[in-house]
Amino acid sequence: MNDTPTRFKLADGVCVTDIADIEEGYARQQTDEGYTVITVNISADRLEEIYLGLVNLVTAPGFAIVEIPVPQDVEKRLRQGPEDPYHKDVFYLDGITPEIYRGIFMPAAPLLIHDGMVTFGFGSHKGHDEVFVGRYKLTTIYADEPEKYIHFLKAQGYRRFEPLKTVFDTFTPSTPGSTRMIKVRGKTIYDMVKEWMRQGFYYAERRED
Repeated sequence: MNDTPTRFKLADGVCVTDIADIEEGYARQQTDEGYTVITVNISADRLEEIYLGLVNLVTAPGFAIVEIPVPQDVEKRLRQGPEDPYHKDVFYLDGITPEIYRGIFMPAAPLLIHDGMVTFGFGSHKGHDEVFVGRYKLTTIYADEPEKYIHFLKAQGYRRFEPLKTVFDTFTPSTPGSTRMIKVRGKTIYDMVKEWMRQGFYYAERRED
């Protein structure tokens, strides 16, 4: 069993004022629809390892999803006022195995792990079986069969907390969190998505963020 790190680390593109009380762990909740939602705090220095371990448990065939902010010039046209929502563009790649996904993920891992604006995941085409890394790198699992994920998390030293304190619980009007885009070897998440589209990813939709 791996020991859980004593100090929680944020991704480079994520800024949170106080994470002293944030630690790695998970919480689980049963939905009215019958599937389980597992919320996981994963330190940035372990996110690649733990995320790919969880992805390996997703039932194939599956799909990859990546979401990025709408380009600024487009966003300016979409938002008519400060109260209007921001938007994101959603891209998918269907019908792949976790092994194929790993080969796509690894070259882009530094951007996916550390860019504060991108969200991403991998899910099965069957039922509820998806691992998703959302805003502030908070990981959420949607599962009809949650025990395979719980077993893996426990084996990696993750404890259950009810409730689980996440970075979102630290936000106040005077101490908001923030995220930013980064570059890795001169490339941004927009460059990454362009490369992925050449590998078969397709634009699916534009959503409110």
